[in-house]
Amino acid sequence: MLIEDVACPVDKLGDMTQDLVDMFQKYGYKDASCFGHALEGNLHLVFSQVTCTTSHNKVLKPAISVV
Repeated sequence: MLIEDVACPVDKLGDMTQDLVDMFQKYGYKDASCFGHALEGNLHLVFSQVTCTTSHNKVLKPAISVV
């Protein structure tokens, strides 16, 4: 499991959340979730099945570099 934190001003949280959904779709990653402290503008991205396979690396490395 890989967890990344992302944060933004609270009034931008909706936009940031949509950007994250778009990123997951763009890079074809289907096993992730977000949760966090919405009133503080903080989300935790959880990539559930992180493995060291070539196929996961092709998807995760570009997506994580965007975060």
